[in-house]
Amino acid sequence: MSPQSERQQAKERAVRVGEAKRPARSQRPVGQFHGEILILFAHKRTVLSVHESPTMFPEEIARYRKQLGVGVATVTLVAALTIAVRSEQDGVPVVSMVPTEVGNDVSSQDEPKIRVEVSGAVVSPSVVQLPEGSRVIDAIEAAGGWGERVDPLRVEVCINLAAPLQDGGAIRIPTLDDRFLLGTTGISCGSLYAPPTEIAASAGVQGSSPTSAPVNLNTATAEQLDALPGIGPVTAAKIIAARKEGPFLVADDLVSRGVISSRVLEQIRPLVSP
Repeated sequence: MSPQSERQQAKERAVRVGEAKRPARSQRPVGQFHGEILILFAHKRTVLSVHESPTMFPEEIARYRKQLGVGVATVTLVAALTIAVRSEQDGVPVVSMVPTEVGNDVSSQDEPKIRVEVSGAVVSPSVVQLPEGSRVIDAIEAAGGWGERVDPLRVEVCINLAAPLQDGGAIRIPTLDDRFLLGTTGISCGSLYAPPTEIAASAGVQGSSPTSAPVNLNTATAEQLDALPGIGPVTAAKIIAARKEGPFLVADDLVSRGVISSRVLEQIRPLVSP
């Protein structure tokens, strides 16, 4: 063997020995440890490039990545503060991204309420709940609005839609059927709105006045009965029909015979006599 061949073989053995002692390269895909972070702020651009050698140990790579993350976060924070300061100096408002608490509007929940009975020519006759200070028109709307059989002429003449309501009051909207039940073609307002504890025909009715003498339940006309608080045309007709079957001996007979409720009786007791 020639000297040149021996030198070549010796060189190859040395290369094999060196490769055997060298740490094994990572089996991760090439390029996994290569990264480039681009940060652009306004007109300045900073490029941070990290080229990780495939022969680096995982511990070193993790340390470099951690240091790089801290550096990027610091640069981002400084840039954000700089932009905010410049915007404030230039008069540009800085919008806060911190959510603010929205207070609950409890004013409507704490608002005092009143209850009023609505009957007659409305869509849903019932006891409605309204804010304190409500008017007659509010009660009508709360009961569903005007009914199909509403008497527009009597509403126009007798009802004050702007009259204030009281808790425990009652309002009756006149219907076209009232005239047929009473057998009259005239306009009788009566007491279409009754406050809870007193005679106040003018509170919800225009052109009516309280009676000065007790009304005899056995001889009163339909108009006289209709003028009593809480007694409308329909109830007046029921009183007349009931007394034909037998006279009323006491005012309480109106309740015991199912003509009116005890609540209405308490309103008219001082105003009637058997």
